[in-house]
Amino acid sequence: MASSFSTNLKLELMTTGEKSGTWGTITNTNLQQLEQAASGYISIDVASSDVALAISNGAVSNGKNLYYKLTGTLAANRNVTMPDSAERVFIVEDATARSSSNYTLTVKTVSGTGVTIPIGAKIVLYSDGTNISSGPIT
Repeated sequence: MASSFSTNLKLELMTTGEKSGTWGTITNTNLQQLEQAASGYISIDVASSDVALAISNGAVSNGKNLYYKLTGTLAANRNVTMPDSAERVFIVEDATARSSSNYTLTVKTVSGTGVTIPIGAKIVLYSDGTNISSGPIT
């Protein structure tokens, strides 16, 4: 039986006896992905375009972070898109300049609904794999 990948973080799940001699490398990669999900921070410039986050199989990728700081001066409404199917909790900080522009900043899944981030907010978001919902940080 071949390896498979976990649903939410896409960690590699090896079967017994598989991949002799590579367990250390695969295990270390899985631990790096767990670290990213538990404490990862990324700053993303959303000034000039929408951003599609990725949750890649068996690799560290930008959609696996815990904390997202969104930056830049918005030139239009912007979307940050989380892949479908991953159930996750994460935090988003709006550090963009848009107070006089009335441009919106929305975090959503590819095919579902999302949350429009209030100007200057730090907000907890939850993806159920289809839609993104919010809860405030107090």
